[in-house]
Amino acid sequence: MFLFPQKTFMQSTTLSSLPQSIQHSLFTKKITKLTPIQSQTISPILEGKSLIAQAKTGSGKTLAFAIPLVMKIKPNNTNPKILILTPTRELSQQIVQVFRYLSKDIPNLKIVSIIGGKPLRTQVTSMCHGVDIIVATPGRLMDHLFRETLSLKEITTVVLDEGDKMIDMGFYDDIDSILKHTPKQAQVLLFSATFSQKLENLTKTFLKGAQSIKTDTVHHEDKITIYGITSNNTSESLLQALWQYKPNKAIVFCNTKDECNLLQETLKNNKISSGVLHGGLLQHERQEALLKLANGSTRILIATDLAARGLDVDNIDIIISFGLPPNKETFTHRIGRAARGDNKDGIALLIYPPHKVSQALELAPKLKSINLHASAQTPLLTKLQTLAINGGRKEKISAKDILGALTKDVNIPFGAIGKIDIFQDYSYVAINKEMIKKAHLGLSNGKIKGRKFKVSII
Repeated sequence: MFLFPQKTFMQSTTLSSLPQSIQHSLFTKKITKLTPIQSQTISPILEGKSLIAQAKTGSGKTLAFAIPLVMKIKPNNTNPKILILTPTRELSQQIVQVFRYLSKDIPNLKIVSIIGGKPLRTQVTSMCHGVDIIVATPGRLMDHLFRETLSLKEITTVVLDEGDKMIDMGFYDDIDSILKHTPKQAQVLLFSATFSQKLENLTKTFLKGAQSIKTDTVHHEDKITIYGITSNNTSESLLQALWQYKPNKAIVFCNTKDECNLLQETLKNNKISSGVLHGGLLQHERQEALLKLANGSTRILIATDLAARGLDVDNIDIIISFGLPPNKETFTHRIGRAARGDNKDGIALLIYPPHKVSQALELAPKLKSINLHASAQTPLLTKLQTLAINGGRKEKISAKDILGALTKDVNIPFGAIGKIDIFQDYSYVAINKEMIKKAHLGLSNGKIKGRKFKVSII
């Protein structure tokens, strides 16, 4: 069992004490107060202290380190000063988005994502004129260190986000090597929902004397209700559950990518809107699967546990485990996608065969039984579809530019336009299905910010 160092830091920070620009950025995301892990970590991070921070899934750990690092950074676009390591590409991109909206009032701040699935050459080009913050997965960062296309000699702060997951994925040696490439005096911030013996070994080497902060580390029983469904036909039970609950947004977790693909076919044949997310997909496919769930173009995301760590999609109605996860920690992170935030409740379902009842109770001792009664095969479709635009932040496209092109030039009603997401090379916009062809044709033949872009329906 992991034992925290004796040093602790109890001073709290309030939202009103933050700079006005950051307060405004948080308000635009409907954040009106700091969570416990955020209020307790901001001050020591600003003071340059190394931290070991543990908090439950959904507690706001990303903002806990992003807010003070944005407050500290002084852009100079030379060698990077801040390095953030994460277990997955999706979490890396999410963190980049958080830093971008927090730092929108800081001129010339350069953030680069170093992840697999993207050409090394493109990443080198992005860094050739300097970079301030790097958000990376360990494997791809090691590629750059091996090729000497990146120097960490000026790093002042290293963040290990979802540390236990990185260890679980076999990145211990990579993390060890990466940290040895950074200055010994660098501030190290370790954030994780759970702690293993291997992670403790890492802290003994690189976080000696670090202060510890530990807030709620488990989900309260009154926040997430967990129901068990025993079935000899788990696919049929999943359909019955979806027809009964009719979720607008749900995540179904599987243990393998083959299960994900088979389930998607089953849902498609039953007119249920769904997408898949697993390691066998190309990076842009993974990105689009998540994005479509978030913007309402997809109702059900079928995913392996690649999606169970750190991903933040609002308003998930229900989490379903199709089959039992391999261990309690994995189950904890699955259900953590529900009830995100202090004032939200969640529902989680476990679907498993009768001979695995004892294993299910080990995962969820207070598991409740439920009877499925849905009989009508109700289509679960969406009103929205997504357009992909082959241009993004690199072309200085903004959400306002896309909105203007759609409403003024293509004459799409404002109410038919949903969420707009801008990335480095692509932009996405959710459109009412009744208007999607008109929007596609109009943007394809027209211009955005005076330029023509390739547009496709995804």
